[in-house]
Amino acid sequence: MPDKYLIVKPSSLGDIVHAFPAVSYLAERLPGAEFHWVAVPAFASLVLAHPAVTKCIPFPRKQLGKIRSFFPAFKEFSAILRAEKYKAVIDFQGLFRSALIARYAKSDKTAGPEDPREKEAWFLYGMHLKRGAFHSHAVERNMRLAAAFLGENEYPEPVFQFRADPDSQRKVLSLLDGFPMGRCVALVPGARWETKQWPPEFFAECAEILEKKVPGISFVIPGSPEDVPAGEMIASMIHAPCLNLCGKTTIPELIRLIVMTKAFLCNDSGPMHIAAALNVPVTALFGSTDPDLTGPYEKGAVVLQPEIECIRCFKSKCPRMDQCHNGISPEKAAVSVLRSLVEETGSKKL
Repeated sequence: MPDKYLIVKPSSLGDIVHAFPAVSYLAERLPGAEFHWVAVPAFASLVLAHPAVTKCIPFPRKQLGKIRSFFPAFKEFSAILRAEKYKAVIDFQGLFRSALIARYAKSDKTAGPEDPREKEAWFLYGMHLKRGAFHSHAVERNMRLAAAFLGENEYPEPVFQFRADPDSQRKVLSLLDGFPMGRCVALVPGARWETKQWPPEFFAECAEILEKKVPGISFVIPGSPEDVPAGEMIASMIHAPCLNLCGKTTIPELIRLIVMTKAFLCNDSGPMHIAAALNVPVTALFGSTDPDLTGPYEKGAVVLQPEIECIRCFKSKCPRMDQCHNGISPEKAAVSVLRSLVEETGSKKL
């Protein structure tokens, strides 16, 4: 029987993608090992897109937060969690909740960061791992934590890997049947926080500028079901071929769609991190968050952020969001995307 290791990193989409290189690193150094991953159900298909992960243990966060559903949800979750015996459990999240999950699993060893985001988590780890300076990127902190677990002083260059998925590939090709993808730009208006969302009109203005400069350009608009209205608004203002695919793809299908695009204009969002991982040229709009910590992890990525005093406030809502929006011109964003189209390089890792 192979040694089994459990990864605890329940969410969000970007956080999970940031842990992919660390899991690949662990899999390379522990040949023959089997990796399972605890994630919220919405991201189960994402963790299973990692080639080293064979099982997702769904963490029912919403059900555990309600009195009526807590006990049946906990019973089901604990039965799945404790059905396996693990060589080690590694908590990449660093919250008290994730540390509890790690501790509750059957394991010879429970490991987590020596500087968890919630201090109470520290007491639940049997092995405390260094993960580097707080102001380093999340990908590098995850790699450092994996290196500490393995007892290594240095870690290799982070590599993002995604499992081949012919079924998702066929579905995307069906959605794109007859649509011109030769010079296709993805416009991504969605994001989790209001302060991360540039208005649909901004994306449409960028597209209008690009239409005039790039013959044969086309646009796709990926996103969640919540992004459908914004996608429809953008599509209605674009004259070039444009396909609103908000709410029409699963995460594995989104991965296949992204890898087919030539450039990516987006808010700080989950799809941004997937695009960066696939080496699709990214132009990202940042307001309340810090791109040094959680920006697109791609050498050629361009981050545009307004130069205002309250920037990087980490607020999810703000009555003065227009200050952020007015701090970046559509022309500046369009120039960055145009440069990506002209200078597109890099391999896409599928």
